[in-house]
Amino acid sequence: MLPHLGSKEAPADEVLAHQAVMQVTSGAICFGSRHNILEGSRVPIQEPTMHAPTPSGTVIVHKMEYNMRALNGTWRAFKLDDESSLDTTGWFVCHESLHPWPTCQHILNTSGSPYEDDSGNSSNCEATFSAGVYVINRYDWSYYDKRGLEEGEEAQEGICLVDYAHGGERSETWSDAGLVLDVTGEYQFGRLEFAEGAARAFLYFTTNTEFTQTCFASGSTTLRELLTPDERYKRKIEAGEAFDGLEIINRIIFHNTQRPSDLVGPFSPEDRIFVMHDFEAILAASSGPTKRFEPALQDAISVVLDECIMSFLVAKFIPQLGAAAEGRLIADALFPRHTSHNTVDYHAHRALCGEERKEPCVGLERTIVCERLQSFVANHGAGSGWTETRSLSTSALCAMFEWLLTEIFDLAKNSSRDCSRPFIVPADVRTAIAFDQELVALLGQSFAFWNTKLVPST
Repeated sequence: MLPHLGSKEAPADEVLAHQAVMQVTSGAICFGSRHNILEGSRVPIQEPTMHAPTPSGTVIVHKMEYNMRALNGTWRAFKLDDESSLDTTGWFVCHESLHPWPTCQHILNTSGSPYEDDSGNSSNCEATFSAGVYVINRYDWSYYDKRGLEEGEEAQEGICLVDYAHGGERSETWSDAGLVLDVTGEYQFGRLEFAEGAARAFLYFTTNTEFTQTCFASGSTTLRELLTPDERYKRKIEAGEAFDGLEIINRIIFHNTQRPSDLVGPFSPEDRIFVMHDFEAILAASSGPTKRFEPALQDAISVVLDECIMSFLVAKFIPQLGAAAEGRLIADALFPRHTSHNTVDYHAHRALCGEERKEPCVGLERTIVCERLQSFVANHGAGSGWTETRSLSTSALCAMFEWLLTEIFDLAKNSSRDCSRPFIVPADVRTAIAFDQELVALLGQSFAFWNTKLVPST
């Protein structure tokens, strides 16, 4: 696992004092707003489980029962205060056997605030479950879930933590069996830490909680370190961050369900058509601000780009060679929206038909690329069916790919800029394709677009 960039070691000279305690005697806790807790007290005790998010209208929610098996004993509650305003913007509650600082750091490393950089996973997944962290997001509780509300009763926003045996009681009678956690801020988030099948700690925060300027109320050290974008990027590269972008891609799948079922590839390294030198030449010739590929991730970038090209050839281009008798008909079939100006289909169609002629990019050895294209098509089902007499030359096919790559690189540069990265990384390439409906329709059938376990480029 990569080291977490914003985490801090426990301050050696700080003694963290708690502000409240609660007693757990039933072997479980209930959590949430008061009506969530009432609902949690009515259902059997839940074991820690990986509740994957599910769509609910326009948002994603985790379906939960608002209770979890937990360690018996004394739980200590620590206020989390903003170091500037001194407002309480969060709470950290943990079993007396735990040191609050490293436990809180572990939770933040695994799934911190979704509004801050380097905050781990924002939803429950295999990684969070393996790390022993249960994620509760803004739409998962409070007034977003009406279960437990009596008819005509209004949902209350405050979040509480209480022993399971007392969850059905009014909060005024809880005494030391429960806590009412008052904070400043909208949109509430929770994180339960568990081990050996039992919860041991609870982190509660809101949109107002900025962990880079939040301290334990009795301390003076902020929970996270504030890094500049360049510092963060450099540390990630040094730590071996892949910047593959797959988490973003998976969120796109979740919302749009556009991942094809019949993925193509991966291909053998001997099949490679474009190499990094070719991609660098096309990138250098593209418009806009100058950007380079991240040197440490060039192999990964080259593989995903070339695999997308090869998958297009196998899934879309080669089948058309047997269906259409003439080059323009092939282009028409590949790019059906070619009559709509300023679309990907329009420009790719013109390039393939030789209507947007231009010299090869400086440094691009188009003749060699054309030879690789011819060999690839011949080796993957076309045999001798593709000839220059069909008004579709390898040079035109190469020019079409140059245009597509230029379009991808323009979008990837924008992504790199928006993410404050000095170089283009694989995530920029994937999101450039994924966020463009036309590009993902053309290239999204590639196995490499959705996966990273591939043979490196040679």
